[in-house]
Amino acid sequence: MTWHLRRKLIAFGIAFTLSGPSFALVGQAQAPMQDGSALIGKTVAIEGLLDENGRTVTLAPQPVEAGPLILAPIYARCPHTCSPLTLNLLRALQDAGSRLGTYRVASLSIDPNETPQNLQAFRQRLGLPAEWALVREPDVGRLKALLAELRFVAVERSDGQFDHPNVVYVLSAEGVVSSVLPGLALTGADLVSAVEQARRGGMPWWRQYLFALAAFGLAASAWVFAVTWLRRLTSARTQGRKAEAVPLRR
Repeated sequence: MTWHLRRKLIAFGIAFTLSGPSFALVGQAQAPMQDGSALIGKTVAIEGLLDENGRTVTLAPQPVEAGPLILAPIYARCPHTCSPLTLNLLRALQDAGSRLGTYRVASLSIDPNETPQNLQAFRQRLGLPAEWALVREPDVGRLKALLAELRFVAVERSDGQFDHPNVVYVLSAEGVVSSVLPGLALTGADLVSAVEQARRGGMPWWRQYLFALAAFGLAASAWVFAVTWLRRLTSARTQGRKAEAVPLRR
């Protein structure tokens, strides 16, 4: 970890400490929990977004060669966890280094009123590299639909801020969710494992095994049904012919 990044993390840690216990209690009580278990293996289209320069961006689906997608939902004016989460993700990416192979990383704003200027300031403030995409969805309906697809629950408070989970998604290039990671605690090793899993198709090996087993079971059942049906049909025809061959008694 570079000293510049370490200094930013320390500064945000001090800010959290000085913010007092009242926010911590309220945030922990109201922040919606993220249950990612039901999301693993699901395909999510993340397309038609706008970056900080107004260009249309499609994050998923993409060709396999584009590499897995690491996605962090945030909003640029967030006064609390969004910046520490992003800095922790940046640190984890630096720790993982070349072990990640080809990948993409993006921050998705959960604020329907997000502005390009705020995203640009967010990039500059945290020192994010140029390849790190910052995207927004200005259409409220489309944004809600996308967050619902991701099972991401953001609750707007009376002061205009949002309570939200602090998670990072890892998806395959095609948009299959492979992992939902704790954003404030993830490590470089966590990212390497999740990206490798996404590169294999987005599902852990045991779930792929269960799907293959289920598919085999369905195929075997269909084969048994077809064979049984053909045998019964053949048997019925044979019995019919025998009945026709029996002479009538007078």
